[in-house]
This record gives sequence, C-alpha cells and structure tokens, in this order.
Amino acid sequence: MDVNPPTGIAPRRRVLVVSDWRTDPYGVIEACRQRAAAGDVAFAFVVPAWLHGLDWVGDPTASRPCAARQLETLTRLAVGASLEVPFAGVGDPDPSSAVDDAAPGGGAV
Repeated sequence: MDVNPPTGIAPRRRVLVVSDWRTDPYGVIEACRQRAAAGDVAFAFVVPAWLHGLDWVGDPTASRPCAARQLETLTRLAVGASLEVPFAGVGDPDPSSAVDDAAPGGGAV
C-alpha cells in the first residue's frame, strides 16, 4: 500500500517500523516524528498479523483484521504528521517472517 507518493528525491535513510497491532499508534508515530526530525527519512510500516499467547493455535490469521486496523490508523496518523511512508502492509503472522517479507527484496525498504 503506497501511502505517500515519492517526491522524486530518494531519502538518505529508510526505516522499517514493525508495530504490533496492540501497540499505541500515537506512540509509534511520535517516535517516527522524532526520528524524522533528525534528517531526511522514509518509513515502511509492517504490522504482523499474529495472535498473542495460545490464541494462535486455533487460526493464525484471525488477527489479520486487527493488524489491518492498526495499519490504517498508523498510515492516517503518518499522513497527518507529514511523514513519508512509501510502503505499508500487514505482515505474516510470524513477526520474523513479516520482517523478512518487508526487508530488501520484499519491497518495503
């Protein structure tokens, strides 16, 4: 999902932000704003669609709607904060796999 169109000039730094769907989205965006203040940066947001505790045993994809809501909130707040976010997506239920999917070669950064 492209959030902000590229400006034509590639940022010097790219930051992959992996956010659990239960994390405070305002805190995530505030941390991104602080990082953006340090220089030219673009962010890629990935929210793993995983369940916590033993809930994953039944259906490992059941939290996908929760992850999608978190991602929508993060991207809306990022746009409001004028952050450059060329990539945002719901990741694999396994957080490590979600990061691997978003890493170079996966399209995010």
